[in-house]
Amino acid sequence: MAGMTIDNAPGLDIHLDDLSLDRLIMHVARASRFSDAWAGFATTEPHELFCDRFSRRVADTYLARVLSYDDADRAMNGLYAYCHHLDTDRGMPDYAWAVFTAFEAGEYVHEGDGPDTHADEKYVRPLLLKLQA
Repeated sequence: MAGMTIDNAPGLDIHLDDLSLDRLIMHVARASRFSDAWAGFATTEPHELFCDRFSRRVADTYLARVLSYDDADRAMNGLYAYCHHLDTDRGMPDYAWAVFTAFEAGEYVHEGDGPDTHADEKYVRPLLLKLQA
């Protein structure tokens, strides 16, 4: 993918820079089908590292109010599909799973909440802030 960078760390770790990661997140969030969004994607990063970086970037940009809840939630659903439903079941590492489930908490009306409750603000944001602590 364009925008790959090489750190000067031992072993020349190749990874997506933040701008490329942001583009990938938006590409996944806006895709009509997750299989199309991930078609041809490859990274040299270990699976766990990639998933955690993707999840952390989604959480950070959502918390900074740069990424909307809908786009962030869709991106995390896309990562879930990448981890479990496409060509192979790769699994989802613990941190990525925690971010995914935080966004899941914003997808429905919780018992006792009225129709005007913003579940993303009431549930998702505090869960993500707790993960960052």
